[in-house]
Amino acid sequence: MARVFKHSYTMKLPDGTRESRKTKKWYVEWTDAQGVVRRKAGFTDKRATEALAQEMQKQVDREKAGIVDRDSLDLSESMSAPINAHIDAYVVHLESHASPRHVSETSRRLRVVIEACGFRRLNDIKSEPLSRWCACRHNEGLSPRTCNTYLSSIRAFVRWCLADRRILRDPLVTIRKFDESANTRRNRRALTADELSRLFKAAAERPLREAMLIRRGPRKGQLVAKLNPDRAQELHRLGQERRLIYLTLVLTVLRKGELEQITWGDFEIDGKQHWLTVRANVSKNRKEEPLPIRADLAKELRNWRSGCDNARDSDRVFTVPKGLVRILDQDLVAAGIAKLVVGDDGVQYIDKTDDRGRTIDVHCLRHTTATLLMEGGASPRIVQRLMRHSDIRLTMDRYTDVHLLDTSGALEVLPHFAERETSAEPARATGTYDDPAALGGLLGGKGRTTVHFGATAFNSTEDEGEVSGEDKSASEQDLATPCNAVQESGRRDSNAQHSAWKADALPLSYARETRTLVYRRRKGPQASDIDRLASMTRGHRPIPALGTIRRSPDRP
Repeated sequence: MARVFKHSYTMKLPDGTRESRKTKKWYVEWTDAQGVVRRKAGFTDKRATEALAQEMQKQVDREKAGIVDRDSLDLSESMSAPINAHIDAYVVHLESHASPRHVSETSRRLRVVIEACGFRRLNDIKSEPLSRWCACRHNEGLSPRTCNTYLSSIRAFVRWCLADRRILRDPLVTIRKFDESANTRRNRRALTADELSRLFKAAAERPLREAMLIRRGPRKGQLVAKLNPDRAQELHRLGQERRLIYLTLVLTVLRKGELEQITWGDFEIDGKQHWLTVRANVSKNRKEEPLPIRADLAKELRNWRSGCDNARDSDRVFTVPKGLVRILDQDLVAAGIAKLVVGDDGVQYIDKTDDRGRTIDVHCLRHTTATLLMEGGASPRIVQRLMRHSDIRLTMDRYTDVHLLDTSGALEVLPHFAERETSAEPARATGTYDDPAALGGLLGGKGRTTVHFGATAFNSTEDEGEVSGEDKSASEQDLATPCNAVQESGRRDSNAQHSAWKADALPLSYARETRTLVYRRRKGPQASDIDRLASMTRGHRPIPALGTIRRSPDRP
């Protein structure tokens, strides 16, 4: 049975004596279903603590009887535990597979959200306080992308708690992310092939040029400063390294953080096939990815390694500076891509935005590679594979600069319809050629009388001879001249018809003996007409009873 008690402890008094005291809270002690003695802090009120003890004993009895399983009891305990304990366990889980920077940033954002929303336990997490906090931060000027990073951190934490059976359901299932396209703070652009060439050249020459530049005196601005040969060689190699860093970022589509950790052992550049293996602890998605290497880049890497003193496989390929972004800005100015301007306050700054407000940074080199691949005709699926994106929409929408693609040239792939003239032979084959002779004199002409049988028009020739030339030409003229009728709306009739068609006469595709059968565009032939039609087709297959309705025997 559960019991209620107070802990006793000894307190040292100012005079040096010790006094035994008891805690203010009452505690509950009970034995669970596995026979383990457990203790739990209760309340300062003894009756409330006794009620808690009875509830603990009921749970033990239910578990022994098989009514409640142990997982449900563990779930209830985890829901009432402090949330900081769960966050500490989540951080330990992240450290096993995520980078230290990702772990620290996720932990920081998660604790900021938990503290701001007032979540003390897992059952306190609700979507409404979180949505209200994000909306307030967004109204204060926080970008949609930054708001989404906070949302992603706490949602990932909740999903981990759900998978680890710390909570029963996801309380943030209704949370929706902000639309980042509506308010993009940093809109990057891709570089053209000409801009890349100028950037590579400027990066290779700028360290030595700046060292040789005279900054004061009458020769200010001239490249006449004398340098130590060793210092000049060092600056030249520094420029080559910066150029090779940019070139490697473009041709391998690596990220800056990944390039910093690449070693010589990750490259296979000595054989016929050249590969770069991005290790799992280096890749952003924590997956090992092999990437192909072009032959020209492999040759430059081999030359660069030969210049390194006893480079081992475990050594870093490049010494990527921490201020690579500022170095890139200066290289852009030297290449003529960015401008050095003076602000209203008299301070110089580098303007690297275009007329659409797009900027350039180190990550823009990935945008450049994706855009150049698409411009060169590479398959979007191949580009996604090289970029190592999980979603092709990210490759096509964010990393591909459509303004640099040859959209007008793509339209030239379509056939030039204006240059295609309609041939007469295909028109005859389809029966749309307006040649009276092609109709074989089936309509119009002299010597034809129309005999009406109910709703069917049937033309018979009075004499078996041919129609005279004068009457035939008149008939052909009548067929060749369309009827330019005007509709009731006052518009010209777009479905202009010949006079023969206006007379509601449609020619059949065959003629039997010397007679031609023509139907009106109304009802089919009556039953009395079928006998006359059958008499005209002696020796031929009888014409079916057109217009007749076959009824089943069971119907009246």
